[in-house]
Amino acid sequence: MRKHVPLTVLAVIAASLTVPAAASAADRSDTVTPLPAGDHRDIVVDDARERIFLASADPAAVVIAGFDGGIITTVTGLTSPVDLELAPGGTAVYALDGGTLARIDTTSFAVDHVTLPASHCADSLAVTGGKVWYSYHQCDAPGEGSIASFEPGTGKVTESGLTTRPGRLLARADRPDRLVRLDEAGADVFDVSGAAAQKKVSNAEPGCGDATLLRRGDLVLTACGGDTSRFQVWATSDLLSRGSTYLGEETAVAASADGRFAAFGFARYPGEFAVHVRDLGADLSGAYVRRFELPTDAAVTPGSLAFTGDGRLIIVPTASDGTRSLRVYADPFTPDAGLTATGPRRVLPGTPITITGKVTPAPGRPALLSLSRTRNDLTEFLPGVSTDADGNYSFTDDPQGFTGRLLYEVTAYNADGFGEVKRSVPVVAQVRAFDFNADGFPETVTGAPGEDTGSSKDTGQITVFPGGANGPDLTAGKIFDQDTPGVSGSNETGDRFGTALASGDFNGDGYADLAVGSPTEDNDSFTDSGAIIVLYGSSSGLSTESNMFASGARTGYHLGQSLVALDLDGDGMDELAAGAPGWDSGAVLVYERRHASRLLDTWAFLDQEYMTGVNHTGEGFGWSLATGDIDGDGLADLAIGAPQDTDDKGWSTGSVSVLYGSRSGVNSLGAQRITKETPGVPGSAGPRNAATGDGADEFGLKLAMGDFNGDGRDDLAAAAPGTHVKNAAGTDQPDAGSVTVLYSDGAKLGTTGATEITQLSGPVFGAPADNDFFGDTLAAGDANGDGTDELAMFSYGDDRLWVTPGSTAGLLLATTTAWNQDTPGIPGSAESGDKWGSSLRFLAGTKPALLVGAPGEDAQQGAFTVVFGGPSGLTGTGAIYVGEDTPGVPGTAENGDRFGTF
Repeated sequence: MRKHVPLTVLAVIAASLTVPAAASAADRSDTVTPLPAGDHRDIVVDDARERIFLASADPAAVVIAGFDGGIITTVTGLTSPVDLELAPGGTAVYALDGGTLARIDTTSFAVDHVTLPASHCADSLAVTGGKVWYSYHQCDAPGEGSIASFEPGTGKVTESGLTTRPGRLLARADRPDRLVRLDEAGADVFDVSGAAAQKKVSNAEPGCGDATLLRRGDLVLTACGGDTSRFQVWATSDLLSRGSTYLGEETAVAASADGRFAAFGFARYPGEFAVHVRDLGADLSGAYVRRFELPTDAAVTPGSLAFTGDGRLIIVPTASDGTRSLRVYADPFTPDAGLTATGPRRVLPGTPITITGKVTPAPGRPALLSLSRTRNDLTEFLPGVSTDADGNYSFTDDPQGFTGRLLYEVTAYNADGFGEVKRSVPVVAQVRAFDFNADGFPETVTGAPGEDTGSSKDTGQITVFPGGANGPDLTAGKIFDQDTPGVSGSNETGDRFGTALASGDFNGDGYADLAVGSPTEDNDSFTDSGAIIVLYGSSSGLSTESNMFASGARTGYHLGQSLVALDLDGDGMDELAAGAPGWDSGAVLVYERRHASRLLDTWAFLDQEYMTGVNHTGEGFGWSLATGDIDGDGLADLAIGAPQDTDDKGWSTGSVSVLYGSRSGVNSLGAQRITKETPGVPGSAGPRNAATGDGADEFGLKLAMGDFNGDGRDDLAAAAPGTHVKNAAGTDQPDAGSVTVLYSDGAKLGTTGATEITQLSGPVFGAPADNDFFGDTLAAGDANGDGTDELAMFSYGDDRLWVTPGSTAGLLLATTTAWNQDTPGIPGSAESGDKWGSSLRFLAGTKPALLVGAPGEDAQQGAFTVVFGGPSGLTGTGAIYVGEDTPGVPGTAENGDRFGTF
């Protein structure tokens, strides 16, 4: 492992020392090993062999130590080694050594040299893509630089053809698209993954004294001492800042292997130095964890910090008299004092927010904690709160109707000189979806995309029922279509207005708004281009004030096939994401700009190439969308299904891409691409046989996000309705279907605990059969108020719905319940073709419910059922059946209306 800095090395110890066995990973203790004077230049860690390599230019040597701090040997025969890097495969450590590239074998410690071109005065090394890259300046022209590579297998040095300033390089071995060069004046990012290297982006901002890479190379963390005195985080995708935090006189930085923790060397005041370990967290705030005191005047220079892969911290400080030591700390992440802070993840605007926690060890007497609240990037200090003698504390804050992201920080100061311990709690104050008049009761909205208007067929409409304490008021429903005065557009044959619905506060006025998809709307000469109509909420409910988005019209675009509202940037106003799966490979448009209290028809364009670098025609990217907060940072994340993705097998196995929220809005930083072939994902992409009617898996055809284990972070359910499943007798059942559940690992979707649900997952599911298409519809929501979400799954071939409850252990498949119109309490009766459950939405509120659409009911006239929740979960008791021929419901039931579409 490399700590990614312009490195420096260490002092010479007798080369005749014997070589002991490497320290066992289990043999851990803090050690301090004296080292002789020298000009320290760099550290590199060989985790596989548990060795630490330390370079020194004067005297010229590389000292090799074990993880226990003991010196193994000293390598001499060098001129002036600087900037150590572990070779591809870990077989050697490379160093720049005069005009050569020195290679130290990690087993025998033998040294050989590769002579670099005479005109190359090399500055820095980095290893990625199986090559050793070095930046250099022309020896006779110091201001002119470039980058070259060395291939260990062939011994060949190759010019990249890139022109850049001299500077140091940062890279990860597995990210050749993120080779970073930076100096005091700015930075460049290069993509060296292909045959020809190319510059991706440049920026004149990120200079600073020391740097390292985080999160698979997606972030640069810089330590900016001196006048700047803060650490900053930059995205390698665009070299724009993702945040900065004041620390004070940072001199060096290193990051742990998982990117969560960072160590900073800094001067607290002239002449006295220390090293802090900080928890970067999902929001990169850098909460203090622990401080390591160093001897007076012991400086930590760039290249003097590193972490081992198993979590030890290495510090090589240099005293004012030139002596130094190798310090290995076995457990640097254990805080000096423990502090917890928990609060609600989301609240309604105007709701008081209570934060609770504990300081450990217990102070034995009341202790004062410092509090702050950040909103709209403005930090306000709140009155402090005292713990009790056992360390417990609680405080309540009223943000007075604020909407958006709030960040509370609790800081404890240890009287014994350990410094501060800080914890952050992000809370989002967000309008309840579909609550158009903000009375606390969400409205029920259903589409009827097959509704005819006059002689025009399938123009579509929506019906809105006011919410109340007992559910929807069926006697006060209102119909909206494109001929309703004030609603944008006009009714035209084939528009299918109402195919998709999404609700959020798009203009920040505290009332939920409604987006309606019309995916086969024609625009000018472009047929089936699609459109979205946004209607705005008000104190009197949903108004006809609206605007239409028909962005980038083109034939077969199908804009509005899927919709979701989400607050990506935490400003309290929702963005609108709209799928256009008919375009080329498919696309998603994210509307995030506003003017005069409404969304503008300008957008950020997402496709597979933007998200993850993979793009082929006909993938259906954007066919399905889901949103939640996977990493718990208070910013919404977006999952996008591409059910026709062919990249894994050459046929439509499908994929899901995840875009993570950012304070800067839409960017692909840290985006994930997940398929059934992703390591750790259960199951695999199955075969298909179009000649026999066997379809593709279509992983990602339907998506749902919810917190299935109550950890405060959302998880993902992704359906693959075309999955092959073997029945109990072992007979293959094509298109039986499956649902894959992936849980948050705290920073992204992980694979620990991942589950593939099929109709073999428990007796209540029945048995898998051909063309069941289990998972054809999904929805997630909390119907019993226990803080964990239920997962509802529909099987097209069975015409049946299953609901699995969440728990602190995850989804409880053994307590799954099966539902159809023959379930006790459910109105009506199960009939072939009703497709009761092919449209689903959980409705939050004082009386939670699951809306179950049956758009196939009665020759596709359509209907829906309101199934209420309670402390014991969903119950058929009191369920309400709603069709266009239900007394009091406006409109007329006609064949093909597909009323009950959500």
